[in-house]
Amino acid sequence: MNRKELEYYFREVYSLGERIYMQGDKIRISVSNRFSSQKFYLDELGDNLELTKENYHFRLIFKYNPLMNKDGYKLRVSESRVITIEGESKRALIYGLMTLKSIMLKDDNQISLPIIDIVDYPSFEMRGIIEGFYGEPWNHQDRLDCIKFSKLYKLNTFMYAPKDDQYHRKLWRELYPEDIMAKLLELKSLSDENNIDFYYCISPGNDFNYMNENDMGLLYRKLEQVISKGINKFALLLDDIDYSLNQESRNMFKRPGLAHAYICNKVNEYLGQKLMEYFFIMCPTEYSQNWKTEYRTDLGKHLDKEVRVFWTGYDIVAEVINQEDGAIASESFGHKLILWDNYPVNDFNTARVYMGPLVNRGRRLHQYHEGIAANPMNQWQLSKVALITMAHYMWNSEAYQSELSWELAIKDVGTAEYYDVFKLFCEVNRKSTLEYYSIADLEKWIAEKNQQKVYEYFRNIKQAFDTLRNHPNTDLLKEMLPWLDAFDVQFDLMKEYIDGNTLTEYEEKCASLKYVLGIPTALSILKQWGAAKLDLVEKPREKCWVI
Repeated sequence: MNRKELEYYFREVYSLGERIYMQGDKIRISVSNRFSSQKFYLDELGDNLELTKENYHFRLIFKYNPLMNKDGYKLRVSESRVITIEGESKRALIYGLMTLKSIMLKDDNQISLPIIDIVDYPSFEMRGIIEGFYGEPWNHQDRLDCIKFSKLYKLNTFMYAPKDDQYHRKLWRELYPEDIMAKLLELKSLSDENNIDFYYCISPGNDFNYMNENDMGLLYRKLEQVISKGINKFALLLDDIDYSLNQESRNMFKRPGLAHAYICNKVNEYLGQKLMEYFFIMCPTEYSQNWKTEYRTDLGKHLDKEVRVFWTGYDIVAEVINQEDGAIASESFGHKLILWDNYPVNDFNTARVYMGPLVNRGRRLHQYHEGIAANPMNQWQLSKVALITMAHYMWNSEAYQSELSWELAIKDVGTAEYYDVFKLFCEVNRKSTLEYYSIADLEKWIAEKNQQKVYEYFRNIKQAFDTLRNHPNTDLLKEMLPWLDAFDVQFDLMKEYIDGNTLTEYEEKCASLKYVLGIPTALSILKQWGAAKLDLVEKPREKCWVI
């Protein structure tokens, strides 16, 4: 890494001096006995480190430092060939080791380390991903990959909450069958291995009967099923429901906020009885406003104080969330907040994928939020680009640079060989609910009716997409294919127009497309030019889920 990259990736970098060189394909390290389980921590780096009791090149010391920010660490490489890593948790020390690995330079049979001091700590204590979208849930392999991905980018939380998992929402009263439970436990086990906090989320609000003790008992039974398997972090989701009370419930609770505080407090009490340590978050029905309401006031007064509360910003998909929004929400809820950030989720507009970086988030939202959970797209592999930028923001929001982060994310996901063509795929799919991104030259050529320039631009996309069809990551390619294929239809229409041929057949194909890019379609361009008659129906501004 060069100095610029170091200063972006890590919060504070000091004393960047000459490098210390070592011969050999292994770094041999003698481990200090100041911290237990050294072998475990070293193994986190894989094959790049090995232990030896003598003839070592470096001495590695782990120090427990209770004054460090949670998950924060200090890393020092000294001239005397001593590496010191300090932190207050196992995860912090592992982050330090990950950084040590990242600053190693390897050249032929030679390895070097810089003389350096790094102080690194996160803006948000909780940094994670919530699988909380509608539509087809991720498959099991996607979730396993998500957990491994989370560790690589210093995310520490995975929340299992797929809306269309029947046992999460519709069949919340029923226990998980053995085969599904086994997969949940595999997710929990892999989370533990990677120092990721696994949250089990349940959403009973659509038909929960507040006056029926049997329903409360069934909720306890469902929670006990996962508690008995070692899960101790939970979320009760009361979002996207009709929260009007029937007459019987209204007689007892008066208002829905009081009913929701009641069920959450009962769950909180139950968890406290069953577990020595646990963490509990609730998602209210009014999760997206940034003003005080009667419902929020009731939650603020009657919800147990240790229960955290989700909110999504001032709207379901909030284009901007600034410090003022956070301050208002914090005051109106009266509880510690977790920001459920609905980016890059696309379940409300499945024709699109959102490939741009996180933008329009205040640099000091950590003053009002304990954590952030990003809600991705149904397409896990394609979600990685946006999620990497969100991980950068969650770790150091005050130094976050969206464009630099986006470039780094594209390199990580698209691979070096396919970087240029994958970047073009991301660029033409960048427009999202967060930013009205447009390609200035293309818009200019369309307005000027510069047919040749527009066609050349489409042809460049076509060539890039044809190259992407050979991408070695078959899972990523599978997710891209619907948009690659759809663009082929768009390109054929534009080519027929340039060649002066009849467009009727191609217009009909374009008008029926289920997938589109974030740039103007060939059909919309030709209609603007007076050459096409049909329309491709798109919502101009999608912000609400279709449930």
